[in-house]
Amino acid sequence: MLHQMLDYSRFDFWCEIGVNHVAVFLHFLFWAQRDFSAEGISHERRQRVLSAIAERWNHGLAERPLPQL
Repeated sequence: MLHQMLDYSRFDFWCEIGVNHVAVFLHFLFWAQRDFSAEGISHERRQRVLSAIAERWNHGLAERPLPQL
């Protein structure tokens, strides 16, 4: 859902990350390590979404940094 939202509305994407920041925090490492090619999401696309999440995180949600590999 997030990868589709990023293209059609960056505002909605940013709001979704903010509203669901606990779930994003808890799943970020899983998303960073998982291969989503079976779902039609390329490695480059996954990296773009993760970068957008990190960008949003650093604009108002950075009280606790995102987990790093």
